[in-house]
Amino acid sequence: MLQAPFTLEDVKKSLFSMHGTKAPGPDGMSALFFQHHWAIVGSDLSNMVLNWANGGVFLGKFNFTLISLVPKISTPVNMAQFRPIALCNVAAKVVVKVLATRLKHILPSVILETQSAFVPQRLIIDNMLLSFEVHNFIK
Repeated sequence: MLQAPFTLEDVKKSLFSMHGTKAPGPDGMSALFFQHHWAIVGSDLSNMVLNWANGGVFLGKFNFTLISLVPKISTPVNMAQFRPIALCNVAAKVVVKVLATRLKHILPSVILETQSAFVPQRLIIDNMLLSFEVHNFIK
């Protein structure tokens, strides 16, 4: 399953599962642009993603990202009052989403039950609650 080539349908599903109005890329384009204009730009985006995913062709500007600071409050006065966000290209986000979608099917089988990160319906807080219960039982 992991070695199967990525398809146009994988790219399209990944793009359309993204929240369209999240932070745009450094070029100002958000996923919403690509979703609304899929008929026009879909083949170009798909070719770029599939060339990288299936053939390893990597464009230098493909992974270009800007870091921006967004204020948490209306009049920030120190750095703790800002939140950094990464403005990644939509194509790079689609590649990551395609890979994550492929991996999410096997992650539960390679991550132990006691590990909580990266598996849906598993929370780190569950491990803390379990440790408190064991501690109380031993006490």
